[in-house]
Amino acid sequence: MAELPHGTITLLFTDIEGSTRLLKQLGERYGIARADHHRILRAAFEKHEGQEIDTQGDAFFVAFRRARDAVAAAAAAQLALAAHEWPDGQDLRVRMGIHTGEPSVSDEGYLGLGVHRAARICSAGHGGQVLLSQATVALLEDDELQGVELRDLGRHELKDINRPERIHQLVLPGLPDSFPPLKAPQSQPDSVTPFEGREGELAEAAQAAVTAPVWYRRRVGLVAGAGVVLASLLVGGALLFTGGSSALARIDTDSVGMIGFKSNGISKQVSVGSGPTAVAVGGGAIWVAALDGTISRVDPDANLVTQTYPLGQTPSGIAFGANALWVTTNEDRSVRRISPTGTTIGEGISVGNGPSGVAVGLGAVWVTNRFDDTVTKIPLDGGKAHTYTAGLTPSGVVIQGEAVWISNVAAGTVSRLDPGSGALQTINVGNGPGAIAGGEGAVWVANGLDGTVSRLDPGRNSVVATISVGRGPNGIAVDAGSVWVTNRDDGTISRIDAETNRVSDTIEVGESPGGVAPSASGVWVSARAPLTNHRGGALHLVGEKDAFDYIDPAAAYAAASWGTLTAVYDGLVTFRRVAGSDGAELVPDLATSIPRAADGGRTYSFQLRRGIRYSNGEPVRASDIRRGLERFFKIHIAPPFYTSLIGAQACVRKPKQCDLSRGVVGDDSASSVTFHLTAPDPEFLYQLALPFASAVPRGTPARLSRGRPIPGTGPYTIGRYVAGKSLELVRNQRFHEWSQAAQPDGFPDRIDWAFDAKSADQITRVEKGGADWVGGPLPPERLTELTTRYTEQLHVDSRPLLVSMFLNTRVPPFNILDVRRALNYAVDREAVMKISLGRRLLQPSCQVLPANFPGYRPYCPYTRDASGSGTWTAPDLDRAKRLIAGSRTAGTPIRVWAFRAPGRGDFPFKVGRHFVTLLNRLGYRASLKIVPVAGYFDAVGDSRSRAQIGFFGWAADYPAASDFINVLFSCSAFRPASKSQVNVSEFCNRRIDAEIKRALTVQANDPTAAGNLWAKIERQIVDQAPWVSLHTPKVLSLVSKRIGNYQYNPQWGTLFDQLWVR
Repeated sequence: MAELPHGTITLLFTDIEGSTRLLKQLGERYGIARADHHRILRAAFEKHEGQEIDTQGDAFFVAFRRARDAVAAAAAAQLALAAHEWPDGQDLRVRMGIHTGEPSVSDEGYLGLGVHRAARICSAGHGGQVLLSQATVALLEDDELQGVELRDLGRHELKDINRPERIHQLVLPGLPDSFPPLKAPQSQPDSVTPFEGREGELAEAAQAAVTAPVWYRRRVGLVAGAGVVLASLLVGGALLFTGGSSALARIDTDSVGMIGFKSNGISKQVSVGSGPTAVAVGGGAIWVAALDGTISRVDPDANLVTQTYPLGQTPSGIAFGANALWVTTNEDRSVRRISPTGTTIGEGISVGNGPSGVAVGLGAVWVTNRFDDTVTKIPLDGGKAHTYTAGLTPSGVVIQGEAVWISNVAAGTVSRLDPGSGALQTINVGNGPGAIAGGEGAVWVANGLDGTVSRLDPGRNSVVATISVGRGPNGIAVDAGSVWVTNRDDGTISRIDAETNRVSDTIEVGESPGGVAPSASGVWVSARAPLTNHRGGALHLVGEKDAFDYIDPAAAYAAASWGTLTAVYDGLVTFRRVAGSDGAELVPDLATSIPRAADGGRTYSFQLRRGIRYSNGEPVRASDIRRGLERFFKIHIAPPFYTSLIGAQACVRKPKQCDLSRGVVGDDSASSVTFHLTAPDPEFLYQLALPFASAVPRGTPARLSRGRPIPGTGPYTIGRYVAGKSLELVRNQRFHEWSQAAQPDGFPDRIDWAFDAKSADQITRVEKGGADWVGGPLPPERLTELTTRYTEQLHVDSRPLLVSMFLNTRVPPFNILDVRRALNYAVDREAVMKISLGRRLLQPSCQVLPANFPGYRPYCPYTRDASGSGTWTAPDLDRAKRLIAGSRTAGTPIRVWAFRAPGRGDFPFKVGRHFVTLLNRLGYRASLKIVPVAGYFDAVGDSRSRAQIGFFGWAADYPAASDFINVLFSCSAFRPASKSQVNVSEFCNRRIDAEIKRALTVQANDPTAAGNLWAKIERQIVDQAPWVSLHTPKVLSLVSKRIGNYQYNPQWGTLFDQLWVR
């Protein structure tokens, strides 16, 4: 029987950093890597007389009688780990923490604060780093440590430790010695070792190490004490806990926990992927979707993750049925099947745009398509899929009885679909209905903006009860006579008695709960970090000089400007500040609600929230909305929006004299704002959500603000701005959170922008921890490094953006349809993508709408062997040459317009050069015309330039097909001799224009029917070939190691104010 070291001893804790990432990348080979890791560390411990106290999957707890032995073992282990060849060239990095103390030795093992301190020191470090406490270093002063040195890192706060600890770093020859700052006490779960917070269990483990035979010490985990059995395992990097008779106080961050039906207590939990959302139960497992693009399969009996499925994109919904898990994903517009006994993910089954909710029943899988206002039925017997109308912005879906029930988040309704006839009945519920469930003879829907749950009687098709729950209800499940509701914004679960329609219990879970699903013994709830846990710190962003245009909300139009200023300014409505397709949902901001249009669609009346003030102390008044809109027209920098307002056309003609008094009526005494339109405008509410419509206080001048910021209402205010150099946001001390959905409080205390660095330098700064975020386009030559070395820090997102070459339909030779079509056939889109980011980060396109966007239907006639799949496969050069020969235009001189962008891979220039080569090959006399980027779009937009062909890109201003089609291809969009017009192809087809007007009219009353019309119009435009569409790119963001809670909103991009600074 081994003797437990006692007296003054040195404790060493170790943990693999990024083990979940390694598991996803290596798959089954991760087991080999982990075995090698264990062998290397144990050899170092044994050589230096360390006694292994506990092992938790990827982590070790070891005791040494002398401090120098602990340091020597750590050094030997790090050198051996660095020299080892890991699978696929991956780096396996281990963090280590060492502390010396005199822990008490009792029958249960080690006790005392020293054990806690050692675990906390390990958690503060990074992979490859060895940290030592001052107590350990003091004992080393008389020892000569050959080949190593100690670096004083200063005093640092440690979680749950009252006084700061002076921490030192062991510097080893030939190994990296530069690391990001030590992690803060409130760091993310991935910085927490499996032992942290469990030091009491370590006492039991230490005792087991003394009394158990050697063969059993490798399996420490089942240890008895005080009548409670605790077990913990680490599988694939996920820490797993089980509890006995004592309930847990909370569900930990990035975990799923079970609440008992009888006890209402949290009885067990399991660590899963980062940012867990939806939960499903079935096939003997608990299934958890996460924002990090994974699905975790949890064994509820063993309490461990038995399989992690990497999707490569964010799941938007999950449901279990027909002996399989079904997963919807937005980016590829599909639903996928996962077998409960398999290890792979099935091929995607195509559905519509913006797939979100999924349910299984009535012999089919049902998927709601948010951007199409439809639901897709996929028969389980392999029959042909069918699409039904599903009401406005369908979100959740459930099968109850013989009907399909769908929540319509923007409409405030629930739709009942009869799958036999396709008939749809609409039932009004609360505001922002999302999660929906069936059971106990009813349908239940959570109204996210109201904090209520509506109970619907399927027999009467009406709401029979409305129950108040917590703030931000976002998950709902029914079982055992109860309805369980997760409340995202206050960290609680509401349990509703289905018989009385009253909340019988409110259960605190500590974190921000998400999905919920019932099992045989309780309900499982996913949890993310609570919203107050990560407040503080300074966030450092870097970008090029042209990344940010203006600080004035009436003029700002660059993507980075919108993404930043939406945390400073507010309008009546905005887009929900979350990631994924939910981020395309309109929600009230300064307004209390979003009204329905009156007066035949020509009037909108809003009520202002009370008690909101600007950063200068002025109260928000109704008249401030009109002031903001009039400034937009008077400043006259951005393209004209809001043109349906009475008086707006006169403002376009004479900006300085703009008067919207008849179109925007603000009553300060009643806190109401009424808009009067000349005609129904389905885009008006979307446009009202743009920063141009922000409220501004009395006294704000009608001229452009270039240096002195305008007071705002958001959580931040502009502290300092130097155009083209830097921008600083600091907290608005007068801000209070009035809507988590519209304007949540920010996490960083300060947000800094630096605009004076090149892309390559920006990446280096983020790598070294000198900056926290840099966004694309990133230099192509760095992509391989970024996508292999920084997989946990590189984020790849989809944005509604198209890259193309415009063809001027009024200038030879592209005034001939066959010539435009010929160039579409001839271009090798694969070769163009290689010039840019490559096929992995780009998707070829023949269309004028991006994928997964309202009105989009796959279509590509300009490809070899065109098929019904609507995808581009290869160029058809022979057909292109035949069309050109028939047009008799060979030999025509053509100038290809482009601009230089060296810091971003010079893609526009390279594409222009590629088209010069292609056009010469087709028999034309082509040359390249380079224009400075600052004046490029003004030049090609001006019809007097007679630009024949040139580089062009368009990103959506808001999620509507009309924002591409009406803005870029309508006859009214072409304004001769105007530098600001964006119909650069000068396209005007009267027949198509009539269809556009019809679609706009229909969209105001029937968005679902309008979606089909837009799809038809888009196909007609593609056939007319005013563009050579090339591809839809991904958006890349690189973050530093200290950043957490990354979210990409489809409207605003990276939500900077929601990033955690560790």
